[in-house]
Amino acid sequence: MVPDPSTGHEPGARRSRRAVLTATGAVGAALAGCSSVRRRRLSSSIEHDDGDMHVDYTAGGSRVATASFLVSSPSDGRVRFRPHLSQDLSGVESYRLRFKPVVDGSVPNFAVALERPGGHPFPEYRFQSAEGYGWTLFEVPDLGAQSPGSFTVDFWFDLLDEVERLGVQVELRATLDAGLDPRPYVVEALLTVHGPAPEGE
Repeated sequence: MVPDPSTGHEPGARRSRRAVLTATGAVGAALAGCSSVRRRRLSSSIEHDDGDMHVDYTAGGSRVATASFLVSSPSDGRVRFRPHLSQDLSGVESYRLRFKPVVDGSVPNFAVALERPGGHPFPEYRFQSAEGYGWTLFEVPDLGAQSPGSFTVDFWFDLLDEVERLGVQVELRATLDAGLDPRPYVVEALLTVHGPAPEGE
């Protein structure tokens, strides 16, 4: 792993040809609490496009948050992976993401770099190898002044072998400030998102 900042061009992020998936990944959200009685499941749905995936979380018929994941096509051996979390509550309290690249179910030879996060001051975070082969951990325990609004971070995979299409396995857990309710919402996602299919496929 190479936990150094890098830069790159902004990829397009159109949300077209969407289809709600039912078995691509496991997603869920609940109100944090001391017992299962205090937890409340939120409705969730997954929308997939060529190169990105969006998980919408709703409560009482209203959208609470959307977790989006974009994987670009390889360019000169590099692939951008962009997770994005938007929410309609009071803010994002904490953010924890585990991820690893996959090609046909196997982990390719790679290095991963974190693009320097925007915003000032950006809170303390961890970016390191995680338990399990190929896994990387990015965690912000307390977003502080960066809590309101949405949260976006960019990673770059440097692939040592030629790859036409990269997939990324994702494990997300984030807590959202519920405003007057002292119990924060917890959103979770466990899924795999693939980059755009090569032309002709």
